[in-house]
Amino acid sequence: EDELMSLLQTHGIDVSDFAPAAFAELYDEVYGRMSASLDVQNEELVRTIKIIKLWLHADILNVDHVLVVKAKWQKGQFDAMTKDTPISMRMGVEQEWQEALQSVLYTRLGLTIAFQNTHLAVDRSSHKLTEEIGFSRSYPGLKTVYMVNEVSVHVLNSAGDHWRFIGLPSGTDFTFARRETVKGPETEDIVITHWCWKTHEEMENLATRFIRRTVNSAPSVSDDEMQGDDPEEQGQLSISEAEVLRHRVPAPDPVLISTVSDPDNPLGALVHAVGERKTDWKRAKNAAAKIRDPAYSCKAFHDDITAAFPELQLYCAVSANDRATTSGRTADDEYQRTIGALFAVFWSMRLDIGGMESFCLGLDRSWKPRPYDDQHRDAEELQKRQAFMKNTPWDAITRLLIDAQLLQKTKSGLKHDPDRTLAILVLLALHDIMKMNALLP
Repeated sequence: EDELMSLLQTHGIDVSDFAPAAFAELYDEVYGRMSASLDVQNEELVRTIKIIKLWLHADILNVDHVLVVKAKWQKGQFDAMTKDTPISMRMGVEQEWQEALQSVLYTRLGLTIAFQNTHLAVDRSSHKLTEEIGFSRSYPGLKTVYMVNEVSVHVLNSAGDHWRFIGLPSGTDFTFARRETVKGPETEDIVITHWCWKTHEEMENLATRFIRRTVNSAPSVSDDEMQGDDPEEQGQLSISEAEVLRHRVPAPDPVLISTVSDPDNPLGALVHAVGERKTDWKRAKNAAAKIRDPAYSCKAFHDDITAAFPELQLYCAVSANDRATTSGRTADDEYQRTIGALFAVFWSMRLDIGGMESFCLGLDRSWKPRPYDDQHRDAEELQKRQAFMKNTPWDAITRLLIDAQLLQKTKSGLKHDPDRTLAILVLLALHDIMKMNALLP
């Protein structure tokens, strides 16, 4: 450590400006894990990191597709920076790209070397090496050079049954979970990646997201994506209005399921997942009782139902061997659909107090209905939403709720039955749980 400290100080780098624990992390990656090197170039100290970036191609309905990240959870947080990025990993200092290619396919997708040799074709002519330069927030004053090895690999016979676990041949989204060693109180982290297939043409249209940046712009790869050594850069992205329009509610922390089967207890995975979790009936009854209260917001409803029903966490249950849900959707998709169904009940029960607008136009940053003439929406989509709002027989929906005895007409207006409302909320919270592969007997 003294040698590293001296090296940094000699080149004018003040360690006191580093992020907390950053010096220890830098020492570990250079002298421990050997995943970065420090070299003097033109009298300047430079940190060098090698990256393998792999584009996995597959023919889906005779159209070339590539595999990219749809969503990722790491260190208990949703990582928005990795969306639409290919398979990637930090390499060892002395590691060749051919060896790193085999390693990243195994660690990120579980493909053994024997399987790779039989079912994949590496396009060696596609390999290219680029340099990207950046300055990490964790290490102020220390220039970082990213040596990015980019290569294409092609799936052979994508229609074969042996590819089903990565969503082929139909191009279905899938989930992969892996364990990663970390420092700190927790020695292991569960990294959950939702993958999706996109057409090669579509990714080429997004090519500006992967073009090599100049010295004055952010690199297309980051320390955090490859190794998680830049904690200060997490959660600091500015959220555009476009991102708000396609916002998904925050998913709960993943529930890791034991993969050890017990023939005497076929429901062991479900029992293990539920654990000591119990329904918070006070919050559940509060949601049911206040569902027509004009002062009770969608945000308050969301907070109540997610706190009330521990079963909602089971939509994010994964095992180390889990690939997808039985529906073919990702676990997060099933969670979002379930929350969406609960929101649909919330809005339908209060069509006369803002529910109709929320149902048709969506919510803004403060969880309130978006404006009818929303300037941030795509014009064609906005027109469809306005037409839906205008043409839907809302009275028929209200009559349906009255027939179900969820609502009733009174002289003072519509009233609701809290007990029946609670029953429908419970039903929706539970109805799709057994689509999760990790929970099946």
